[in-house]
Amino acid sequence: MLNPGTRLGPYEIVAPLGAGGMGEVYRARDTRLGRDVAVKVLPHHLSDNAEVRARFEREARTVSGLNHPNICALFDVGREGATDYIVMELVEGETLARRLARGPLATHELFRTGAQIADALDRAHRAGVIHRDLKPANVMLARGGAKLMDFGLARATGLAPTGGVAGATLTQSPTMAQPLTAEGTIVGTFQYMAPEQLEGRETDARSDLWAFGVMLYEMATGKRPFEGRSQASLIGSIMNAQPVPMSQLAPLAPPALERLVAACLAKDPDERIQTAHDAKLQLEWSAAEASGASPTPALARSRRSGGARLAWAVAAALALVGAALGVALVVRVPRGLGLLRVAMTPPPGVTIDDEDLHTAISPDGGRIVFVGTDSSGVSQLWLRDLASPAATPLPGTVGAFLPFWSPDSRLVAFFAQGKLQKIDLASKTVELVCAAPDGRGGAWNRAGTIVFAPASTGGLSSVPASGGDPHPLAQPDSARGEHAFRFPSFLPDGEHFLFAVLSDRPGFECRIGSLHEHGSQHLLDVDGAAVYAAPGHIMYNRSGVLVVQHFDTRARRLTGAAIAVSPSPGVSRYSAGPPGSVSATGVIAQRNQATPPYGLAWYDREGRRIGTVPMPADAFVALSLAPDDAHAALVHATPSGDADIWSVELARGLTARMTTDLVGCERPIWSPDGRMIYFSCFVGGHRDIMRVAAAGEGRPESYWKGRDMFADPLAWFRDGRTLVTRDLDPATGEDIWAIHDDQGRKRTPVLTSRFHEEDASPSPDGRWIAYRSDESGRDELYVQSYPDPSTKVRISADGAGTGPRSNTGRPYWRRDGRELVYVSGDGVSVMSVPIEPGPGFRFGSPRLLFRLPAGASEIVPASDCQRFLLLEQRASAETGSVKLIVNWPVVERTR
Repeated sequence: MLNPGTRLGPYEIVAPLGAGGMGEVYRARDTRLGRDVAVKVLPHHLSDNAEVRARFEREARTVSGLNHPNICALFDVGREGATDYIVMELVEGETLARRLARGPLATHELFRTGAQIADALDRAHRAGVIHRDLKPANVMLARGGAKLMDFGLARATGLAPTGGVAGATLTQSPTMAQPLTAEGTIVGTFQYMAPEQLEGRETDARSDLWAFGVMLYEMATGKRPFEGRSQASLIGSIMNAQPVPMSQLAPLAPPALERLVAACLAKDPDERIQTAHDAKLQLEWSAAEASGASPTPALARSRRSGGARLAWAVAAALALVGAALGVALVVRVPRGLGLLRVAMTPPPGVTIDDEDLHTAISPDGGRIVFVGTDSSGVSQLWLRDLASPAATPLPGTVGAFLPFWSPDSRLVAFFAQGKLQKIDLASKTVELVCAAPDGRGGAWNRAGTIVFAPASTGGLSSVPASGGDPHPLAQPDSARGEHAFRFPSFLPDGEHFLFAVLSDRPGFECRIGSLHEHGSQHLLDVDGAAVYAAPGHIMYNRSGVLVVQHFDTRARRLTGAAIAVSPSPGVSRYSAGPPGSVSATGVIAQRNQATPPYGLAWYDREGRRIGTVPMPADAFVALSLAPDDAHAALVHATPSGDADIWSVELARGLTARMTTDLVGCERPIWSPDGRMIYFSCFVGGHRDIMRVAAAGEGRPESYWKGRDMFADPLAWFRDGRTLVTRDLDPATGEDIWAIHDDQGRKRTPVLTSRFHEEDASPSPDGRWIAYRSDESGRDELYVQSYPDPSTKVRISADGAGTGPRSNTGRPYWRRDGRELVYVSGDGVSVMSVPIEPGPGFRFGSPRLLFRLPAGASEIVPASDCQRFLLLEQRASAETGSVKLIVNWPVVERTR
């Protein structure tokens, strides 16, 4: 037993927490970072074994990479004298075992906790880590949700059984207030062991799924599925008996949950549910059905009616092999077939874009097109025929986003390089339709007319699908506080269309517009754009649930009640995108959205990774580096659109939340002295510029009111007197302005042409401004003299900063003004431009430094441009999939 005040490296023991087979657990203080941690001291009989200690350290390094909100983080492994120890996140709360001692969980609590555990298991399994000791005592219920403890460590220490069950030793969670297990006991170990473990066979992820099924059963009923008066009888029950049906012990348990548990508890691992990801999806869908009541496909291999067998065949065909039979059943859904949900995964090495806006199913329900990024970092459209397991890239679509289909399912329109384009899927030829600087959705009717939003602000236009000049259709009314119309969706008559309205009001409004009539008609208030769903429905997102509602196409009004179909990814407060894509054959395509964890890493000028920032991986965007190169600011984003400013000390990975009660924070930048962070956020329907002390003192305060436009800070002049901003004005588009802090914050125009100017950056001496503009037809990098705009030169030759997967548009000056760094039009090539000193602006040819690695989303150079800080998705993070919801009209018939 260690006394308070004992030091193990930099960790000072505070108090004991518990003890178990793996050793003693203490609350400790990390004297370097000033945080409380849990320290587990390993038994000496393990520390004395060099082979066991080496194996433990190897697996500990693997476990330490499991950055996930529902996995207890492993921070450190150390040795002090003859004492080996591990350092983990200190989790406050109670164990699931202690909670279950008071009885079963409520249904909603079970679904939430179960989905969190399954998500954590999926994260670990994808990284090649198996828990092997999953049980309620190793799950902590904290304020932020469930936390899995002791991941993979039982095997690493040699404590996990490898040949039978004799002598099995139980692990102890690092935050236990008292021991709940003891070496050699049955409760908490054998109860959750899969048959293959008891037989001494090699285990894999499916063994964890067995234990997960046991836990779900116990969470629903308050009892374990297998009991025995002795060790032998317990083992016999696990190997041979079937549990008492959950419906007898918990009559209110949803049938879908019982089917999932049965699929987890199949004796043969090959007959068991195969992935934790599938289990998580089933729990999420069941949670929605608990409030929306729609049937779920069976998972267990048991007797099925003819309809159930047919449903299983469709699910298997789509999810596993995409056989031709599966497409036939999707396109012509048989009567009596229930609601199906199946997942379509991307090809190996390809990441599907994490927004539903970039995935679209064809009107005939036979094909999917999506934006995918391959391992080399190239982002383009991919096509998947549901009759085939393969997806293929579409040539000529690099940088494409927001695809939508022609009515005959033969062509796909998309936005790229400041244009609206289309590709013929038979000939693979790409043709220009018209200019579209920053598209926000489109729709194509049978008469060959496309309605689209050409920019992020402003109204809608129409254009012949064959190409031509756009014709303005509808414009926002600034007097009513409207800023943008987006994401049109045609109604069956091909004349009227739905569209979303961004305005000063909270949320979004869905209206009905017309190709030939002036004005528009209010339909409903929604969380994002609505789309027409044949036959005779409107589909939209409300509070994280995908709903449908009957729509009278003649009267153009909603009738009846809204019906829940499925859980739905949240919609950004400022994108107004639709909840998914729907075919005319009863198939909905939605992105299986899981916020990817991102981290920070340093790279050199050759593109070699030279270091990482030891911060928790999370959903961060909008990276900004402080003038001292030692701190960074980021936006912590969620799928619901909530976003706050965070800062991080790069050397130690210490993070601090800078805002708490603001809406939609974006674009943080630092003041030249590093004392303030400036950013924009929504205030009364506009984007205002705010600022907050970088040291965390005081509350954020307003710096500039956006009034009738969206204002974003871009960069400060080095003298701290002038702030460069971008404004999104519905009348003029994206322009560059300067706010003169030393002149009472007087505002003057810098670049206000009819083109879109973005990402302006002043040179260190204040005489030049580098910026992006689409005046050539695509985004290129320019440099213009300041304040006299008489000199302007184009720098880039192959585009600048237009990669859809990355926020890499801003050019950066070296602190001595002798170099410009930017990302080219492919979104992955980091370019360097030498700048020669002198009275004029003389520069050399851009040259490639390196290509951004796959998963990198943002890049900021250090002030000397010798290192580059990258915001990148963790290599083992989930690549995502597309969820297909088949035969959704059944939810209306079953009400």
